[in-house]
Amino acid sequence: MGADDPALPHIARRINETWADSHTYSLAETTAWLRDTAGAASEAVFLARAGEDPVGCALLVANDLPWPAAEGPWLSSLLVEPGWRRTGIAGRLIEAVAARAAMLGHANLYLYCVPGALARYYATRGFAPVEPVTIDGRPYQVMKHPLAHRRPSPTNGVFRQ
Repeated sequence: MGADDPALPHIARRINETWADSHTYSLAETTAWLRDTAGAASEAVFLARAGEDPVGCALLVANDLPWPAAEGPWLSSLLVEPGWRRTGIAGRLIEAVAARAAMLGHANLYLYCVPGALARYYATRGFAPVEPVTIDGRPYQVMKHPLAHRRPSPTNGVFRQ
């Protein structure tokens, strides 16, 4: 998806709504971050659409957490609209991010998430726990997905349901 995609403000709003309790970025800041990420050579925004409507997103970012043991890149902001969950969209977005990271020559893909069910979900997608961390007093789990076994495949950052 490109930096000029008209869905970016909608995705920015949904990111802010979803993670409002863990960050305080304005809608303008989140939209600018998405545009910068979508326009970067080593980062990407992946968007799932139903027709023309955005129903999910995931980002490949160079650094999502100031954590010294991870060289990056990171899977960030995986989001699927409630009515589209359990349809395989999240898995396809994760695969798209992992494929782009492999195509860029990275050996691993990192993420951090809340421990419990979400960490167990990511484990079914090839991520393994690396280390628990605390951010602003909240517990998170850093996870790593080895990419060495992947065959890189390009994607334009958009897929349709």
